[in-house]
Amino acid sequence: MIRKIIKVSDFNEIKKEHDFFIWSFLNRKPNCLVIKSVLEIAGPHEGNCKDVNNMVEILNTFKDLPYFESLTEESVDFLMNLGIPADKIWATTYFNPIILGFKKGVFVASTLDFCYCTEGVTEIILKINPDIVKELDI
Repeated sequence: MIRKIIKVSDFNEIKKEHDFFIWSFLNRKPNCLVIKSVLEIAGPHEGNCKDVNNMVEILNTFKDLPYFESLTEESVDFLMNLGIPADKIWATTYFNPIILGFKKGVFVASTLDFCYCTEGVTEIILKINPDIVKELDI
């Protein structure tokens, strides 16, 4: 189980070491989201938000899933080079959080394809490694 904060410059090493992984790009000052940093890369959420973080549940369910975090604001060029439109990365006053799935070093899917929610992340996981569900103790 790997959980690590990384920089875009780590990508080539990460893709060599892992056949599949998810990479969460987060806002430094998150708003009220149900998927938040688990590695404390981002500050505390702003406003009166419930203290819920569904990413903890996801990672507890998929224990063998390599998971990485970076700040969106430090990764804009990388995200745009993957084909993510600038208006999906930047909203008027903040950087949007995005979770990406990679398989054999290739970008496969993101929460932009589904939703920024537990179901969206689960869909990404199924796209990058459908066999991981077979390993679950359900």
